[in-house]
Amino acid sequence: MSTQPMSQLILPAAFFARKPLVTKDGERLTAEDRFAMMELTHRYEWSYGALNKEALFGLLTDDVVIATGSATCEAKSR
Repeated sequence: MSTQPMSQLILPAAFFARKPLVTKDGERLTAEDRFAMMELTHRYEWSYGALNKEALFGLLTDDVVIATGSATCEAKSR
């Protein structure tokens, strides 16, 4: 397997093109919105990785259904 330095890597322009994140009303997200999304993602990943069901369900809606492989878990109202 050959590898090439990052300085010689050619990527398509689409790789760098990013559409701005917007709300359903077409408004651009604020920095606070973006940070909240990043924090939620971090908490989800930590809760999932730590197998902390209570913390995980605390991040999700009351009607969530999680299916992994052959196991299914439904949240009950808190």
